[in-house]
Amino acid sequence: MSLNDYEQVAAAREDFVDFLLRTGRAAAARSAAAGPINPGS
Repeated sequence: MSLNDYEQVAAAREDFVDFLLRTGRAAAARSAAAGPINPGS
């Protein structure tokens, strides 16, 4: 694997981690807005 390939993989991994962080925050915000999981208890 050449250095250029490695740089492309590293950049893609950073993009993927950023994507996971953003979707994770969005999911956390949605679940917080939805309130408790089981409001009947």
